[in-house]
Amino acid sequence: MASAVTDQNLQENNAGVDDLHSCSDFLYTNGYCAIQNDLKELYSSLQGFVVKEEFKMHIQRDAFNIDNIEEKLEQLKVDVMRTECPIVIAGETSSGKSSIINLILGEQILPTGIGASTSKVCRVKHSDCYEVSTKDRNGKILEEARSFKNAKEMTEKLQDLAEKADEEISYVDIYMPVPMLQGNVMIVDTPGFGDQEQQGVAEKMMSYLPNALAFIFVLNVSNAGGVQDDRV
Repeated sequence: MASAVTDQNLQENNAGVDDLHSCSDFLYTNGYCAIQNDLKELYSSLQGFVVKEEFKMHIQRDAFNIDNIEEKLEQLKVDVMRTECPIVIAGETSSGKSSIINLILGEQILPTGIGASTSKVCRVKHSDCYEVSTKDRNGKILEEARSFKNAKEMTEKLQDLAEKADEEISYVDIYMPVPMLQGNVMIVDTPGFGDQEQQGVAEKMMSYLPNALAFIFVLNVSNAGGVQDDRV
């Protein structure tokens, strides 16, 4: 009898753990939010320390590679508060990045076959409806989230954005029902790079990589030998 009760309790406990893992609030339930705030306070304290004359006189002068430490600490405060889990997909132009993402999503959402015109970072996130919004390189909203009746309508909007030569737009946020992206997971389609005239495109991709928790580089096997030396 005792064994049966123990087994039942164990099953109930395991069920509770599974519920936590399937919940988008799992991070907060396990005290992750408290850890984030503690680290942010630590970085703030360090910021107060590094501006003191004693630090500049006795430590910074003789230390190695701590230039711009105040700015670095400020960036750390921003980074530690992030809750999204971005999976960044990169590769040369026309390597098939968008096609792979469409295959993962199960729908033809991202524009394909338009080469370098896809010069914006597309971030796909889970939502109960279809929406698209645009932001500049600093995260400022340029176009508020616009809703669509279905995936086809949203795809037409994305095609227009891909072909639109608007350098102010750096990020296109795409919201759609994708169960695998629940829990703050996000797929990021970066612009193709390689051509000399696309230096700005490559810089956009490289500026996003520090925030990535996973990175996938796509190669087109028809280019024998992989990435060409003169295009890296």
